[in-house]
Amino acid sequence: MVFLHLKKLNILLQVGIDMSKKLTFIGKGNAGCFGALHFSTYTNCEVELIYDPDVPEEKVGQATVLEAPELLWKGLGMDWYHNTIEATPKFGVLYENWGKKKQPLFHPFSFNATAVHYSPKKLQNAILNSGRFKVKKQKINDPKKIDSDYIFDCRGKLWNQPEQYKDLNNPLNSVLLKQTNERVPNINWTRCVATPDGWTFVIPNTNNTTSHGYLYNKDITSKEKATQNFKDIFKVEDPIEGFNFNCYIANNPIEDNVFLSGNRLFFLEPLEATAVQAYLQWYRFCYDYIFNQRPKEEIIKKFKEYVYQLEQFILWHYLSGSKYNTPFWKYCSENYKITDPNFEMLLQFAKSQSYFDLRNKDLLTYGQFHPVSFKYWADHIE
Repeated sequence: MVFLHLKKLNILLQVGIDMSKKLTFIGKGNAGCFGALHFSTYTNCEVELIYDPDVPEEKVGQATVLEAPELLWKGLGMDWYHNTIEATPKFGVLYENWGKKKQPLFHPFSFNATAVHYSPKKLQNAILNSGRFKVKKQKINDPKKIDSDYIFDCRGKLWNQPEQYKDLNNPLNSVLLKQTNERVPNINWTRCVATPDGWTFVIPNTNNTTSHGYLYNKDITSKEKATQNFKDIFKVEDPIEGFNFNCYIANNPIEDNVFLSGNRLFFLEPLEATAVQAYLQWYRFCYDYIFNQRPKEEIIKKFKEYVYQLEQFILWHYLSGSKYNTPFWKYCSENYKITDPNFEMLLQFAKSQSYFDLRNKDLLTYGQFHPVSFKYWADHIE
């Protein structure tokens, strides 16, 4: 599948495509903020963001993959000296306890590229105060009443309308969260640690704190047992917050001039940190619909294929097992499988190539994942 690259947006702007549109984003989470910054950076549209000031802010640090820092640099002029979002470098991902080989896997990013860990509150404030678009505080009940050409609704899942969504395959449905007041020095990567009940992310923050997220399946492990394991393995203490979730995608992402985005559009658990880049991919598809007259059905189909590929790649991690022989890992092996034949084809291709050849060939990605990621996981974990 060929995706529209961000750099193409600059080219399209130069050849005189009419971009005299007003775009409105509802919600100041990652999807709303990155969306408003994206379109205000790469188009000359009038952009505004409206948010409800009573919606609580996210408290733990988060992470991106490689594309978001480029947008922060181009849109905000942000770099490691002008670092107002408490970002730390993310040079790769360290997988611990996955697979049967009992060896950690460090999946590096290249020397000329890095992702970031960041404070959601700091990031949102930096984007909202950038002056690149209008910002308004207002609770919105009906997006269709907004005076705008196109509206991106990023207000979170419609929990009272489950029929609007299709479940995605994933073995997790709960998370415990804790930010500790310490940080291991010189750790510039995300740790993804397999546990008896699922896995835990460990994110280093700049303010000498570390964010932890212990993900598990509440139908297999009780909250009390998961909390005790979380404390024992990662030495965290009360208070510990948490919530339940499911993975899903909206059946109808576009209705009239309203586009769903963020958690109102889809949700996948945070293994591989796919969310921000997926939002940007969706905005590129929407760009094609708005400015290049691509059929609505075509861009919806492409995005659903894209999310399906993310689902399959993430599922592969659980099918590879872990060092634990527990009910959760047995449940994964007995109840899930890869269903996309293209996945197996790409995996066999990646296995047959050297790392040098994979890095130096212009290859298509599977969702967000380059064939070299397949080879790393197959060689070291599977």
